[in-house]
Amino acid sequence: AGERPARAPEPPPEPARPSAAELEAELALLEPRVAAGAEDPELLRRFALTLAGLARARVEARDASAGYLLEDAARELERAQAAFPLDASLCLEAARCAYYRSDFEAEERWATAALSIEGQGPDTRTEALRWLGDAGARLIPARAAGDDLLVRP
Repeated sequence: AGERPARAPEPPPEPARPSAAELEAELALLEPRVAAGAEDPELLRRFALTLAGLARARVEARDASAGYLLEDAARELERAQAAFPLDASLCLEAARCAYYRSDFEAEERWATAALSIEGQGPDTRTEALRWLGDAGARLIPARAAGDDLLVRP
């Protein structure tokens, strides 16, 4: 009678992310190749994810340069996703960048795109649902503005 229910297993730890210095070094190697017009899809993907990772590191460090990197990352993630339309990780990174830029419509659009990709694992689906829920909640005031049903006399 005094038995406790079993505890849920602890989630696995997140894999370590590269440091800002490592991402800057990677970017220094990739940027000249992309700027020279290289159209290798894997290079574009790697470049976009490196930019997004560095932007995230700068946001977390409260670095003022993060805004520019977020804009660049958003543009490059769009290009990379066009080359890899079935890569949900690109959609999720684009949703994260949109969140950091307070572009909640884009966050919602990218999360929806990630959810629409078949064959993804439960972790990817869960993360996409989190971004979708976040965007939906943040968009309620804008979407409710002018709605006669929500306006109280």
